[in-house]
Amino acid sequence: MTLLCAFSMGAAAVEFVVSSRSGMNLQPGTWTWDSPWNAVDMAVSISANSPQQKVMGFGGAFTEASAIHFKSLSAAKQEEVLELYFGRTGHQYTVGRVPINSCDFSPQSYSFDDAADDFEMAQFDKEVTHDRDNGMIDFVRAASTKAQSIGNNVVVYGSPWSPPSWMKTGNHAMVGSAMPCLKSDPRYHEAWAKYLSEWMTAYEKAGVEVWGLTVQNEPAFYSNNGWEACSYTAAEERDFIKNHLGPQLESDFGEGGKKIMMFDWNKDSLVDWADTILSDAEAAKYVWGVGLHWYSGDFFDQVWYVSHNYDKPVLGTEGCNCDYDLPNYPDDWSRAARYAHDIIGDMTNGVIGWTDWNLLLDVETQSGSGGPNHAGNNCFAQIHVVGGELEITPSYYAYGHFSRYLTPGSVVFPYTASGWGSSNVEGLSARRPDGSWVMILLNNGQSDLQVGIQTSSEAAAAGQVRVTLPAQSVGTVVFPEPTEAFV
Repeated sequence: MTLLCAFSMGAAAVEFVVSSRSGMNLQPGTWTWDSPWNAVDMAVSISANSPQQKVMGFGGAFTEASAIHFKSLSAAKQEEVLELYFGRTGHQYTVGRVPINSCDFSPQSYSFDDAADDFEMAQFDKEVTHDRDNGMIDFVRAASTKAQSIGNNVVVYGSPWSPPSWMKTGNHAMVGSAMPCLKSDPRYHEAWAKYLSEWMTAYEKAGVEVWGLTVQNEPAFYSNNGWEACSYTAAEERDFIKNHLGPQLESDFGEGGKKIMMFDWNKDSLVDWADTILSDAEAAKYVWGVGLHWYSGDFFDQVWYVSHNYDKPVLGTEGCNCDYDLPNYPDDWSRAARYAHDIIGDMTNGVIGWTDWNLLLDVETQSGSGGPNHAGNNCFAQIHVVGGELEITPSYYAYGHFSRYLTPGSVVFPYTASGWGSSNVEGLSARRPDGSWVMILLNNGQSDLQVGIQTSSEAAAAGQVRVTLPAQSVGTVVFPEPTEAFV
């Protein structure tokens, strides 16, 4: 349960919550009202007349692994998971990603049509039986119902890892990919586009409204031989969109009826892919936006370039910490701070929201990572299931500073910072639909900082809200309708 610290200033209130390496988990921080104004360690001024992108929302992925664990829980624990992620006292998620066919976080590979050369999808399993049996559809439906109970809607999008083997070059297994992935005969490209459309229709028949999809998960991970994959060059994805997928979805669902996101891969090659696909008008007309992952590092300059040079939203579609990250992120807090760092950097540069990877995992290694993952690619989730109980990690609380306070429809604003403490602090500012403002701050330093918040230019002479931002912490401050804030 989140406790908020409220400071009354007239009819308005200030809220300040902190999560930290020292063990604070979205808990009330220390604040006071300075009158007259006192010096602080850092000053940040929000450019209140320079609105940037509008926030879409935050969420996570309904992988098969997550669904298996959700299904294994008691009814009471299932409700606890739903509240933690989608409820009013939880993260209030409004975005959900669903793998199309199996992914590495599946016990084994599967598809919904293994009948060779079934170009018309006559054998496609329109009941998507596997995803009914493993609990994925029930999990998505329960989450959507929970979100709707507090007035939210979950935007659900699919992401394919691999087509059935019969569509792939050389009848390649679903695990790994030849180059190119799809057979050269255009009938197989058309069949794959039809398959993706059939999957959307089948999910909707099962009670899950599907907003759209990404063209391909990690299309440029050419060396991946560990789990399901389908490799494209940027030009190949461009041609698949404009010649097959775009026309197929438009024919089946109407113009813009289902959204298409290109890329869905790491930021280090984002510009090249965007320039190749979005500079082609025939492909770009079908593309709603751009999906990105975090695994190659920051590359925030590439995010800025794409978000400011193309009229297409950019959404974070996957990120998580895994065992291979342990040398750089060896403990719970470093992994939590990584979320805050990446989301702040992405959204400062134009990203509209973020999708975490697995909603639930078990614990299968000494490091605390889990699965099931048929490739042995064990990773960390915000919540792990151990012996029927829930283990909530610091990453859950760090992520909540964004999902709980940057409500859909909030608008990001830039800011400037000064003061000796600013070198160790990253921040993100936004104005919410109700008119209140949010400042989210990540303190990477080893010292507590005194943070002064000026809630309006008129109030500056009278005083400020001053908070203490602990060392190695994330802090969120919500304050009413200012024209400037100083931090």
